[in-house]
Amino acid sequence: MGLHEQFCLWGGEAFSQDPQRFAFGESVFFTKRTLPKHINNFIPTELDISDWEFLSLDSDALLLWEQVINKEKNIVNGLVPLKEFIANFLARLEKWIVVFELNCDQIDHVYKMTHNDLVCKIEAVLDKKNTPEGFVAWYNGTD
Repeated sequence: MGLHEQFCLWGGEAFSQDPQRFAFGESVFFTKRTLPKHINNFIPTELDISDWEFLSLDSDALLLWEQVINKEKNIVNGLVPLKEFIANFLARLEKWIVVFELNCDQIDHVYKMTHNDLVCKIEAVLDKKNTPEGFVAWYNGTD
């Protein structure tokens, strides 16, 4: 699905990092972490996330997306890597949750939406003409 684990090389052998790190393309990086406890309050009760994996964005990919939306930066091929990841990766999953926090802890709303709606929501929130909003978006295989 385009998401690849990044390994450390030592003595000619590849080892997983601790915590594990993943990459999508050249500029979108994630680290596998435990879900922050305060986020549990926003997870819909109908979703059992006990065996889910939480990936935290660890790159400037969101900043690039924001700069493109606000016309502060142009990109040559017209593709925003994080936007492409969300549009393609989440479309293949039956269930997912995306946490979009402001100030590392601000969640204003919880939305059930498709991956396409999520892309539109993120673009609206990143547009400096709009009010910033932290949110949790989720999907469980039904529209």
